[in-house]
Amino acid sequence: MRRLLVVTFAMFLLACSNGGDASKDTPIPEGAIPIEEFQANKLARIQELEAEVLPDLVNAEDLKKRQLMVAYSEWGNQFHDHPSTPEYLFQAGRLAMELGRPKKAIAFFTDLHDGFPTFKKRTESAYLVGFVYDNILNDRIMAERAYDKVIELYPDTEWAATAEAMKSQLYMTDDQLIEMLKEKNQEQ
Repeated sequence: MRRLLVVTFAMFLLACSNGGDASKDTPIPEGAIPIEEFQANKLARIQELEAEVLPDLVNAEDLKKRQLMVAYSEWGNQFHDHPSTPEYLFQAGRLAMELGRPKKAIAFFTDLHDGFPTFKKRTESAYLVGFVYDNILNDRIMAERAYDKVIELYPDTEWAATAEAMKSQLYMTDDQLIEMLKEKNQEQ
C-alpha cells in the first residue's frame, strides 16, 4: 500500500513538473478554430460590416449598425490588447449614440477612457460622456460632472474649452440660448 502511495505521488509530481500548465499537453479539440483564424474571421466580419455601414452612417440599416456595434464590442472583449481595440470601442460608442442607446454609449466611452490611457481620443471620449448626458439623456447633473472631469483632467485642451462652454449653457432656457447666440453673431 505504501509503495502504491509513493508511486501515485511520484506520478502526480511528474504531471505537475511542466510548470503547472497542463494545457501544453492538451490536444486542441477536433473542429476548434485556432485563435489566429478566429481573430482573422472576426476582423473580416468587422470590415464587411464597416463597408456596409460607415460610408453613409445616417442612412445605413439599423440592423447592420447594431451588428457592427456588437462586433466591435466582442472584439474589445476578446482582443483587449490588440492595437485596433481602442478605435473599435470608440466607434462602438458612436454607433450606440446613433442607435439611440445612450447608456451603452456612455459605457463604451467610459471604459475606453479608463482602460486605454494612451489612446489618442481619450480626452474626446471623456467629453462625449458629458455630451451624451447633456444632449441625449437631458441629465444636467451628470453632464456637469462629466464636463468637470474633462476640465479638471485635461485643462489645456480644446475638449476642456468645449466642455466649459457646454457647461455654461447647461441651465440656460431656450430663450437665453437664443439671446446668447444673437449676441455672439452680432459680435462677429
